[in-house]
Amino acid sequence: MITVTTGQKEVVLNFFKDDISVVKKHFAAVAFDFTDDFEYAIFKEFLFAAAGMFKEIDMSIYNKSLASKFQTINFLDKHYTDFKHKSEYAQNVYERTFLTSQIDYSEKNRVCDGIKNEMQLLGNRESMLKAKLDKINATLQMKKSSLSKSKIEEYEEKIKPLRREHVDTVHLLGSLKDEMVEIQRELNLFEKEHKQSFIDFFVSTRDKIAHQYVLSLNYFGYIFNHNLFLKSEQSQLVQKFKREANIHGDLGICKYLEYYLKNVNPESLHDASRQKQLLQAKSYCKRQRERELLY
Repeated sequence: MITVTTGQKEVVLNFFKDDISVVKKHFAAVAFDFTDDFEYAIFKEFLFAAAGMFKEIDMSIYNKSLASKFQTINFLDKHYTDFKHKSEYAQNVYERTFLTSQIDYSEKNRVCDGIKNEMQLLGNRESMLKAKLDKINATLQMKKSSLSKSKIEEYEEKIKPLRREHVDTVHLLGSLKDEMVEIQRELNLFEKEHKQSFIDFFVSTRDKIAHQYVLSLNYFGYIFNHNLFLKSEQSQLVQKFKREANIHGDLGICKYLEYYLKNVNPESLHDASRQKQLLQAKSYCKRQRERELLY
């Protein structure tokens, strides 16, 4: 029986160790009274485009504080992207990390591989012996009519060791095959026994971390968004740009969205995922306008 030497919790938490460290630090900083429904994933492209545009207009906007806020979301975004990529296939982690970390399982796998290699060598040996015996028997049959009984018996006596070796090789192959089948049965039982519970725990842990990544990005994305447009409004060069671009009202992500839609190539908006993103962005801006009318 194969025993578990490294628990699934230890394997999963170690696999996500860096991500847990990142979200623990940043999620702890998320204000619990943060109620804005700003979604970083929806506005990321627009936010980065606006940041790049304002930076070109007036580099002085990017003081130490704003640059630090940008670095935070950039840092979180990169780690979240890597996290999604590496955690996509739970079964791969189960096979490559959980199973290989089990001492008994790994040892039986090693033994099984050794048996396979030995069987391959014995199989080659058995084929060679059989071919040799077949050739000798064929030669004997051809000469049998011209040989005396004593010569035939002498001939057959000489090939007895070869036949015994062939029989022993076949028997050993059968014995090794039975041993390998039994080990593989144990390995398969162990794999099936722990697979689903590992994947369930992996997915549950992954989803919790992903949730904290998303909330952290939403919060810090909103903070950067707020400060970016606040600083931009204070810039004389940006005010000049607003007049030239015929932009009225205070700058904000929704105001930038209006500007973007007026100037973007319509053909770039035909993609279904792009249209969905724009619809979600417009819905957010509509809710923002409705809130402003209430206060």
